[in-house]
Order: sequence, then structure tokens, then C-alpha cells
Amino acid sequence: MSDDDDRAGTVRLVRAAQRGDTLAMARLLDELAPYVGRICGPIALDQGADAAQEALVAVFRSLRSLKDPAAVRGWVRAIAVREAVRLARR
Repeated sequence: MSDDDDRAGTVRLVRAAQRGDTLAMARLLDELAPYVGRICGPIALDQGADAAQEALVAVFRSLRSLKDPAAVRGWVRAIAVREAVRLARR
């Protein structure tokens, strides 16, 4: 499977999750959780797991507002960094 196929699959998952497909949401969570963890860990250190959880909650609460599903990784990264910095400052 190529990177383009992976991206297309992710876009399909995002669109389905935005429509309320719970299976798509679960699969998207499985795909995004390790990515978010890799972002939050080095920023929030010992609170990395909490930051990742907060970021994923924020992602799924706001998922319907994502206008370009192809930009999901950058959008998720911005949310993850914001949440990790917020927890690290506490």
C-alpha cells in the first residue's frame, strides 16, 4: 500500500467519522493515538499520556469542524501540541 493509498484511506475515515460512523471513529482513534502520543510525550514529559488523552478528546469533539480531511494530521498535530504545552505549564 502506498502513502497515497494510506492518505486516501485516512480521508475516507475522517469523512465517515464526521458523519457519525462510530466504527470509523474507533479506527481513526486507533490510527491517531500513537501519532498524538509521539507528539505529546516529549513536550509534556511525565504528563504526556494525559496530554495525549486530552488532545484526542479535543480532536473528536471538534472533528466536524475540520473542513479539509486531507489536512487531518497537521490539524491533529496543532491540537496535540497545544494540549501538551497547556499540561506542561500546569
